Amino acid sequence: GRWTASCIACTLLCMGTKEVSATLPLLLLLYDRAFIGGSLREALRARGRLYASLAATWLLLLYLVLRSGGNRGGSIGFGVDVSILTYGLTQFEAVGRYLVLAAWPHPLVFEYGAFTVTRLAQWAPWALCVVPLALLGFWALVSNRPSGFLAGWFFVILAPTSVVPGTSQMIVEHRMYLPLAALITLGLGGLARWFSLSRRGAEAALISGAVALAVLFGALTVRRNRVYASALALWQDTLAKRPANPLAHYMLAEELLAAGRLEEARLHYEAALRLNTGFYVADERLGELWVRLGRPDEAARLFEAALSLKPDFADAHNNLGSLLARRRSWTLAAEHLHRAIALDPTSAQAWYNLGAVEAALGHGGQAEHGFREALRLQPAYPEAEFNLANTLVDEARPAEAITHYLEAVRQRPDYPSAEYNLANTLAALRRPQEAIAHYEAALRLNPAYADAELNLGSAYFDAGQLDRAETHYLAALRLDASLSDARANLERVRALKARSGGR
Repeated sequence: GRWTASCIACTLLCMGTKEVSATLPLLLLLYDRAFIGGSLREALRARGRLYASLAATWLLLLYLVLRSGGNRGGSIGFGVDVSILTYGLTQFEAVGRYLVLAAWPHPLVFEYGAFTVTRLAQWAPWALCVVPLALLGFWALVSNRPSGFLAGWFFVILAPTSVVPGTSQMIVEHRMYLPLAALITLGLGGLARWFSLSRRGAEAALISGAVALAVLFGALTVRRNRVYASALALWQDTLAKRPANPLAHYMLAEELLAAGRLEEARLHYEAALRLNTGFYVADERLGELWVRLGRPDEAARLFEAALSLKPDFADAHNNLGSLLARRRSWTLAAEHLHRAIALDPTSAQAWYNLGAVEAALGHGGQAEHGFREALRLQPAYPEAEFNLANTLVDEARPAEAITHYLEAVRQRPDYPSAEYNLANTLAALRRPQEAIAHYEAALRLNPAYADAELNLGSAYFDAGQLDRAETHYLAALRLDASLSDARANLERVRALKARSGGR
């Protein structure tokens, strides 16, 4: 009873892990038939309740698949824009390559990319290899031979990914992790059988050959692991073997972008889009890169291209809204940001961008709501703290604003604008000594901050320290001679000092 309960529990855990686990109850039944019961009838008669319980675990898998949309976001499943026949023809090459790589694992390719098969010459040679082997395996399975179970193991585990259509991954070598065990068992069993019928002393030859193969493939494994040492190396290797793979170009661009190699990243994003004009995620990411490179017109065009391909693309709406805000197209920016939030209410960045747009439109309440939602979703967000504080100042709530300015500079110690605005708020509340400390902090972070010099001078003036006030007014004018307030305040300080000296 404990073993049965453990078996069912482990099968449930498998169903909650990956869709290919649907094959597990069937494989257990085939094993029982081949090695224990001797026939399906006997296996079901002796352990029918067990197999009924294992089959019931499919309900959990069905629930999880349906809850996630049933097709992995439109990439795999019967609801995607790829027919079973179109996808199925690509699987002759997939299974054929898996068999070849099982015998000699070179060249290994991490990601083959999406492709379609339209001509007979593209799939027929592979089919001539795969179909006879599948028929031979089926015959062995029907005949209830041990090799038939191994053939069933191989083809049954591959069946979900070979039959259910997908849009992005036609050949994926890691699908062979479990089926490969069947081929290894079959190969070793065949070798053992052959050597058992050979002359005496064949065992030594078998062991020597096995050791040699272990050393050879161990060396190849070490070499392959160097490719996996970094994502950058992995995608470079993939692209070297599949140069027409748009996903490989895209993923390499992502790694180059993370490494700060912006120009190289741009070239690979563009290559991905040349190879796949419908690659809307690459449109959006290249648009973000153009923003960083100071090319907003190109960025806007790419965001719009992404939305023309996928109108419900939340990130593209968010980025286009942010770009429109930079152009001061506030109303249109707000429309895109509201759409982004409707599609993805968990995006802290979208809420932050909406708050900034609402603030620019003079909608203080909506701006405050946007910034607070951004902070609820992402508490460590100093820019949201800073802009929420600015909004509270505009709404005549300076005491609350100070709390958020302080939090902004706590989260980001190198934030001169937050130090400056905090100092301004303290100065307005007649707290000059505290204001002085934060003006000085702003100037330590940005020594060319002319307005901070000006207002620091005024804080010292309010504190009655005229010499220091004069020093900072002069510094402000050196940084920006057009500051009329600094000039007027300087004259005022000098006049006061002259009258004080006359008395």
